[in-house]
Amino acid sequence: MKGCIYVRPAYEPTGKYFKETVLLEHGVYLFAKSLNEEWKQNPVRFSEKDYLDFFYNYRKKYTPNLYMASVEGDNYHKLLEKAKSNGFTVNEFITSAFSIATMETLKKNEIRLGVAANIRKELVSEPNDCMGNFVTGISAKACYDPENDFITNAKIIIKAMNEQLKNIQKRHLAVHFLGQFEKDFIESIMFAAYDDFQHDASKKLAELIGEKSKDKGLGISNLGRYEYNKFESIKILDLQFIGPAFPANLLTVGIITVNNKLNLCLRFNEGEINFDTIKIICEKSIGLLI
Repeated sequence: MKGCIYVRPAYEPTGKYFKETVLLEHGVYLFAKSLNEEWKQNPVRFSEKDYLDFFYNYRKKYTPNLYMASVEGDNYHKLLEKAKSNGFTVNEFITSAFSIATMETLKKNEIRLGVAANIRKELVSEPNDCMGNFVTGISAKACYDPENDFITNAKIIIKAMNEQLKNIQKRHLAVHFLGQFEKDFIESIMFAAYDDFQHDASKKLAELIGEKSKDKGLGISNLGRYEYNKFESIKILDLQFIGPAFPANLLTVGIITVNNKLNLCLRFNEGEINFDTIKIICEKSIGLLI
């Protein structure tokens, strides 16, 4: 790949953006530092042509598709009541249902579960009110025992997830770890994972954060609930949230609640999992929820 003539700014420490300083474990810090030094010994600046070539090569391998479903009316209220009566938040309930349905359908006993974590209140300067979340993410191992009922399995999954979410060190790990690297090094990950870019440091980092992993996971991305009361005579009848495409996930579930209606959007790659399987996973999940 040919480099371009400009040089991008070096990385910025992420710590200055957060109210509470979170330090990486010493071993993780040293490993990140060694990778960054390895990159700086042989850096690459990507050109516009490089980005275009990568985009077309990536699209040859990954053909995104969507499957959408909704839970509304009596079923929506059943979901809320079932979650509450079993001691779950709605997010926890949906996450566990999709985890179990995915593992059951694919005949797996465990799967890597990636969940977004809202960090608005942890920023030094909280952003203005808006529908999007400022997020980081955690990764937990979801396990499934077919001998257990749904609620028992769900409690095990949520416990594993909350151990990550409620620990600020683990919740901020991805943000502060990636903050150790220069911007060009971060951008090189996709070229190393999904193109023919040969760079040892980039490949190591791509594998480390799951981009090169063959064991694809499940992602849950929840835009949350928003009350539309500031638009005068304009009424929003429906809205879908298409979650971000993360190639390390087998599928990513985007969730948004609008007008007492829960909308689910499953984003997946046709080359890895077919539409009928996604439909089965979604129908099983809704069956568990209501």
